[in-house]
Amino acid sequence: KMNEKNKKEAKLQFLKTVSKMNILHEDDPVQITVPSASLHISIGHADKIIGVRGRLADLIVMSRTPDTNPIYSEAVTAALFQTGRPVLLIPPGEAAKPLNGNTIIAWNGSREAVHAVTAALPFMEHGKVWAVTGENDDWNSSPIMPQELASYLKLHNIHAETLLPWINHTPLPEVILGSAQKLNAGLIVMGAFGHSRMREMVMGGVTGYMLKAANVPILMAH
Repeated sequence: KMNEKNKKEAKLQFLKTVSKMNILHEDDPVQITVPSASLHISIGHADKIIGVRGRLADLIVMSRTPDTNPIYSEAVTAALFQTGRPVLLIPPGEAAKPLNGNTIIAWNGSREAVHAVTAALPFMEHGKVWAVTGENDDWNSSPIMPQELASYLKLHNIHAETLLPWINHTPLPEVILGSAQKLNAGLIVMGAFGHSRMREMVMGGVTGYMLKAANVPILMAH
């Protein structure tokens, strides 16, 4: 009974959303030149479903919810670490606002950061871009310097500036969020990485802090 109730509520919410946004509703995906949407309902564990179904998505979009919800943390973990696809996380409790093109890149030259940047290229074509780098620990030994990142982005007609390295006594997440607010950035781009088990990778360190505290959309990739 609960599954049937959830299915009906999901379909109702879907139909309300596509109607509000004037998006074409198709029962099956079709190749067309205007935005369209189709609804697919699966019953089971969210992390298992997302971990598999998400592999056929160009981008996985999820709303951030309180990290006290274990179902949510497991679903985010699966999206980030099992699909191989970029994940766009929208702040909770707020209406999703159009991205303004202004972007903060949390840059450390890692494979994860590179994956996130390449996934975010379409979002950075019509705004300003800044790379935030560190000056100690792993962020000081970047194999790809921010100037090289800027040269790469220039090939895609994207101009990027490098912000001054964050200082030791200021937590990196606070620098990233503060820079986003000061520069009116509508998107933060960063790699999702950590040092131990998958769930700890998501909920610990810089990645976990950003998932809990960021008030702007975050595009992450592993």
